[in-house]
Amino acid sequence: MEFSQLTSPQIKVQDEQTAHQDLLKSNLPKSKLFAAMLDGANQHFKHHAYKNIWLGINKLALIHNAQFLKKRSPQQKLCAVLKSDAYGHGIDIVTPILEPLVDCYAITETHEASLIRQISQKTIIRIRPATALEVIQGLKEGLDIQETVGSNDQALMLGQLAVEHKTRIKIHLNIDSTGMGRDGYSSNLKAWEITLNQIEQLLMHPGLDIVGIMGHLPKSGDVDTQAALCKVYDFVEKAFIIKEKFNLKN
Repeated sequence: MEFSQLTSPQIKVQDEQTAHQDLLKSNLPKSKLFAAMLDGANQHFKHHAYKNIWLGINKLALIHNAQFLKKRSPQQKLCAVLKSDAYGHGIDIVTPILEPLVDCYAITETHEASLIRQISQKTIIRIRPATALEVIQGLKEGLDIQETVGSNDQALMLGQLAVEHKTRIKIHLNIDSTGMGRDGYSSNLKAWEITLNQIEQLLMHPGLDIVGIMGHLPKSGDVDTQAALCKVYDFVEKAFIIKEKFNLKN
């Protein structure tokens, strides 16, 4: 099958018979190619559940997009966010394509890191707070996942597990200065000094290494609004203060 060159992944739908034949000939896992059957008595939906289609991922589009971003910011590292099984595209399919072009990967689930580790030894960052069980699983499998923390309670839990497993865990500080509001160290004026004191405590922990600072916009589509830009500038200012005060490299 040939695809036209696009700057976004292309989906090509074929008729049912041709698609079924192509699926059977392909080397891709059938679990990724066929939709699960729908339950219930509604015959209309049951009928349509059998009409599987071919979903083609345009390899050239992924490569083009990664190369475009690297050319725009050649001095910056590029991280591929592959959470939710690479947004449904398949981590085992997307990772080999992006591996020569990216510097690190971002995930949310431990099993996603495990799949990436079968292909790559580059940095993996979990971009949400992990549970103790998830951290333990990652440590036992030797996945070397860098974790994200938004409070000292989360960080100290990671530190305790690291000490128990005779290792150190690299962490990224989530600073809530962009309006997300659900997780992260507070950056408002009243709590800022408390936040700095908490970070200072983590620097002395034998099981933790602070390697990065992150934030999260509540709405990705609002990045061009004045309010969103103010939040981004505030985050950059707070991140710079933390970096300089504690002599962090990243």
